[in-house]
Amino acid sequence: ESFLQRVSSVKGQSGGGLPEARWARKAYATVLQRVAAGPRRAPCRRSAARTLPPVRGARRAAVTEAATVQRRPLLLERPAMTSSQSVRAVRLLAPGEPLVVQEVVLPEPGPGEVRVRLRYGGVNPIDRYNAEGRVFPGGQLPRTLGGEAAGELDGRPVLVAGEQLGGARDGVWAQAANVPAEAITPLPGGVGLREAAAMGIAGLTAVNCVRGLARVGSDDRVLVLGASGGVGSMIVSLTRAAGATVWGHTGSPEKVAGIGDDGADRVLVGGPGEIAAELADYAPTVAFDPLGDGFVAPLVEAMAPGGRIVSFGVSAGAQATLNLQQLYRKGLSLLGYAGLRLTREQRRAGLEEALEEVRSGRLRVRVDDVLELKRVGEAFQRLAERRVQGKLLLDLS
Repeated sequence: ESFLQRVSSVKGQSGGGLPEARWARKAYATVLQRVAAGPRRAPCRRSAARTLPPVRGARRAAVTEAATVQRRPLLLERPAMTSSQSVRAVRLLAPGEPLVVQEVVLPEPGPGEVRVRLRYGGVNPIDRYNAEGRVFPGGQLPRTLGGEAAGELDGRPVLVAGEQLGGARDGVWAQAANVPAEAITPLPGGVGLREAAAMGIAGLTAVNCVRGLARVGSDDRVLVLGASGGVGSMIVSLTRAAGATVWGHTGSPEKVAGIGDDGADRVLVGGPGEIAAELADYAPTVAFDPLGDGFVAPLVEAMAPGGRIVSFGVSAGAQATLNLQQLYRKGLSLLGYAGLRLTREQRRAGLEEALEEVRSGRLRVRVDDVLELKRVGEAFQRLAERRVQGKLLLDLS
């Protein structure tokens, strides 16, 4: 490639008419023909440069290099493909503006990076917040979005997540991406790429909330608010696998059947006021809350003494009013899940556990739909309007 560039330089200086420039291109073509024929030892030849007219400067350098290639005894190998690659990617041009799908050129992977061919990308509420500028406000612009995906690295199936992908650096909603090696988690046998694409954020959150924070056991009575969501549906299946009694909740009657399929014993439908009475009779020992707002107060009132409330989102609203006297008199624990504060080691351990739960069948991944890359705006709209049951994926291939 270096030689071809120098030949091009000769052509540019001469207007393409020098005999030595034409000869140099012919010599280079001969070398490529021999490479295509397979590895072999090139014969020694006398330097053809002696038979050429005297030239100077760049022209002499290019011609001499061609002659040297011809006479030097080398074991020729097929040239490696160029390390640059053009891919289609979802790009954020400015916070709050519509996302666009553009062709971008991936440079050669930098130190500590690898290039991954991507197949499916998970869509999460945090991606929408990212596009609106509510998280990672100082991220580079324009940038590729996407915090989780699954694909292949050197032919091996992998999960790609973490390392502030899509925020502090380009993300993974693209046909391929250069990512830190630390963002790679190999998939165990039996876990498909579609399932894996949902593990980087939703699966990790579900496992850490159920196992790490709430420590759900077979004697627990569990309530899962927003049980039709990507995380909620996984929490239902995990807590059911732990042997607990599980009640789910949704605001949409059409989602009840799906929540039951995921493992819920009963499903409540409605807002805070509509479910308060039934919650009081149930007296959950563990509650998972991705909603916030008006749902917090009836939770505190209904919880059994010593109960645990795990908060991992505020999709209904970040402000809540609650009875603190009930909180401390019952000895309740209000636990927050801080996924953005996980260390690299904590994230890797959680992802490996989540993938193992999928492999074993204890964690069920419900995929609502797989959308083309150009429909990413529709994916955000469906999340905002809560028209999703389980996970939305983007087809990145």
